Amino acid sequence: AFHYVMEPVFHKLGMRLVSRNMAMGGYGTLHFSAGMADLYGESDFLEWDSAMTEGYKNLHDIDLFNKQAILKGERVPIIFTQYPNNIMEETEGKAWIGNMLPALEVCPLTTSLEQGKDLPWAVRYQRCKEGVDLCYANKQQEKFNAVCWVERKDVENPNFRYNVPKGQASWHPGWRHHQLSSRKRVLIFLKA
Repeated sequence: AFHYVMEPVFHKLGMRLVSRNMAMGGYGTLHFSAGMADLYGESDFLEWDSAMTEGYKNLHDIDLFNKQAILKGERVPIIFTQYPNNIMEETEGKAWIGNMLPALEVCPLTTSLEQGKDLPWAVRYQRCKEGVDLCYANKQQEKFNAVCWVERKDVENPNFRYNVPKGQASWHPGWRHHQLSSRKRVLIFLKA
């Protein structure tokens, strides 16, 4: 979503946008950090978002990722991460690093299933009032929006083995979380 929204804006400004989804599919970032310059290439901004695979406790791996990002190219990228560790002190405040991942406070509070349906689609069920269990993990409403087959009059149902595509794990945040994150990125670049 980020590229499709931002590419026309960059084009109007006379700039070429190159965006890459370098998802590792469950492998984490430690081994990619060692070869970051060759694997990721030059970048203006970079995001560490590998907590689902690596967890939040392995701060040494995240620190290596951040430092390799700074050392890898001709330009120092802006790094989006929840875990800057002590990189600001080590670079004497010269690193461009920040966290934009949570920021759910911008979303209106969901107080009930019925009230959630009245919220704008983009922020529906993103942030719940304490005690309302509709927004997180396997309880989130409208978490996935994918099926293996859409009924058609002109084609016979092929009887897929699964009703929904694989990968819709209960612990996965779902497409709505990713859409909200993309929109936050877009707003950061439009503001800049």
